Amino acid sequence: MTLAKLHRDRPRSWFLIVSAGFFLLLVLTSWLTGDFKLSDFTSERSVRNLNRFLNHDIIPRPIRDGEAGWEALPSWVGGVLARDGWKAMGNTLWISIVAILFAAIGAACLVPGAARNTASSHPFMGRTHPSKRWQSVVFLCRGLLVFCRGIPEFIWAFLLIGILGINAWPAVLALALHNMGILGRLGAETVENLPLDIPRALRISGASRRQVFLFGIFPLVLPRMLVYFFYRWETCVREATVIGLLGISSLGYYITEAHARFKYDELLLYILLGSALILAGDFVSAIVRKCLRETDVEPG
Repeated sequence: MTLAKLHRDRPRSWFLIVSAGFFLLLVLTSWLTGDFKLSDFTSERSVRNLNRFLNHDIIPRPIRDGEAGWEALPSWVGGVLARDGWKAMGNTLWISIVAILFAAIGAACLVPGAARNTASSHPFMGRTHPSKRWQSVVFLCRGLLVFCRGIPEFIWAFLLIGILGINAWPAVLALALHNMGILGRLGAETVENLPLDIPRALRISGASRRQVFLFGIFPLVLPRMLVYFFYRWETCVREATVIGLLGISSLGYYITEAHARFKYDELLLYILLGSALILAGDFVSAIVRKCLRETDVEPG
């Protein structure tokens, strides 16, 4: 079979073709009507600012001022870490950990009510017409999850600061609420896509709704939910940094302070510290996934 014949016989979908054309038209319209100018990258001012930033601003101050050579870099980094760096990293990490734990607990409580195959008069028995009472449960749980994830973390934190003041709790609760909505939705979809064999067998054998969920569903969804959990934790680390722009003592707060004092060398260091936290989270996530694969638990 030649490539030409394969090309002629390939499946065609007018929906995909029209969708692709519409998307390209939308991109072209956005480019023509939006305020996008490639000359902004090559203007004299942009080039001058870039050269100053790369060749002056981000170079550590003692080295830039000629007080010492590059061999003083470790000492300078150690000084910034001792002054604020370790504290900023610690606050960011603790905020993200507590927030994702609260989010996971909240999501775990809402998933049974948000999944249509568990929130039913006859869970996992193949009945597709739940009672109005269970429909209300699903609607309320899913509505709460949509509401929580529909409001960005930054907005949640902005609102909570007005109630709780500037401390760690607005950041923790903001991240927890938003990620509870995301983890709850992912958990409900995971439960709804499970094969029915094991839960149905437990139900037929007389297991209660709680027993089916704890012993038939939870072990099946746990590996996938751990993947989602660690992914959202990495997001929490990033967002805890961003929320610091509101004045909460995380990396974002010190990034703002460095920017306000035109200390771009310290600003870059704090950004790199945030990246180090993300890499650490990714490393922990990779270890957990490896352990799941070795025990033949991780799906797919």
